[in-house]
Amino acid sequence: MISNKINTELNIIIVAMKQEMIFAFLLTIILTMAVFLVLFLPKIGLADTGTITIYVNISTTAALSVQPTVLSWTLIVPGNNGTDQTITITNTGSTVFSSGVYASVNSFAKEASNPIGSSSASSYASGGFLVLKNTSDTTYYFVNRMEWNDSTITDSVTNKDTNGVSWGFFRNMSQKFLWEITKDNASLCTNGSASNSMHLHIKTVADTGSNRDMTANIATDTFSSNTTEWSTWTFSSGPLQNYCAAIDKNCKRFMLYRWDWNGTLPACPASSRKYLNATLNPSSQLLVTANVWIPSGIPAGDTTNSTLTITAT
Repeated sequence: MISNKINTELNIIIVAMKQEMIFAFLLTIILTMAVFLVLFLPKIGLADTGTITIYVNISTTAALSVQPTVLSWTLIVPGNNGTDQTITITNTGSTVFSSGVYASVNSFAKEASNPIGSSSASSYASGGFLVLKNTSDTTYYFVNRMEWNDSTITDSVTNKDTNGVSWGFFRNMSQKFLWEITKDNASLCTNGSASNSMHLHIKTVADTGSNRDMTANIATDTFSSNTTEWSTWTFSSGPLQNYCAAIDKNCKRFMLYRWDWNGTLPACPASSRKYLNATLNPSSQLLVTANVWIPSGIPAGDTTNSTLTITAT
C-alpha cells in the first residue's frame, strides 16, 4: 500500500515537472519572439526614399536619309512622261536644317558634249530629263537640264539678231520653244550689263516649223549675275519663267535649274530658284515627287546614268 502511494506521488511530481519544463520552454519561445518583434518589426515597417538626377546631353550631328537609292524609268515613249515616284528625305540627325534642302544633278559631267543629232541614247544624261515637285508646288521643274545649240535649224530661223551666235530649242516634253543667244561685246556670253548686247531670247509659243521669226512672240529676259564661266538670266513670262538659265561663256549651251543652290552656279533671284523645303527638323520627313519628261527625238536605248544629290544645310 505504501509503495503504491509513493509511486503515485512520484508520477504526479514527474508530470508536474514536465509541465513546468514545457511551460518554461514555451515561455522562452514567446519571450524570444516578443523580443524579435520589438527589435525588428518596427524597422521593417519604416520606409524612406532617395532621388537621382538624370542628365543626358545630345551631340550635334547632321545626318540625312534619302530613299530610295535608285530611281528607274523604262520604255518611256519620247514625247511623254514616266510614272510618279516618291523621294523620302528624313532628318536622322540631331540638328535642324534651317537653311534649306535642295537638289542637284551632275549634268555638267554626264552631258559634257552636244548630244543633238546623235543616234545613241547614251549621249544624253538621264538626269537632264528629271523633274521634281515639292509638297507645296503644283508644277514640276527640271533639276539641271542642259539645252544645246542645234546648228541644223539655223537657216530656218528668220530675223535673227545681228549678234546672234546660237539657236536651239527648249524641249519640255511634247513641245519645244525656239531660243536665240546673242554674244556680248567680247564675243562671249558672260556679260549681261546694259552696255553689252548679250541676251537670251525665247519664243513664247511652241515651235511649228514655220513660226521661227525671232522678232515675234519673244519673252523678255533679265540679267542676274555672272562668273568667269557663266551668266545667269531669268524670265517674268514664257516657257522659262520660274527657272534660272545659266549660259556657258561659249554661247553654245545653257543650264536650266530650279531646285539647285550649288555654289558653282551664279547667284539667281529667289523668285526663280527655290528650296525643296526651307527647314527640316530632326526626325521630320520631306516627300518629293519625281518623274521624267522625255522630249521627242531622243534615240532608243539606255541613257547615261546620272546622280541626284539631295543637300540640307
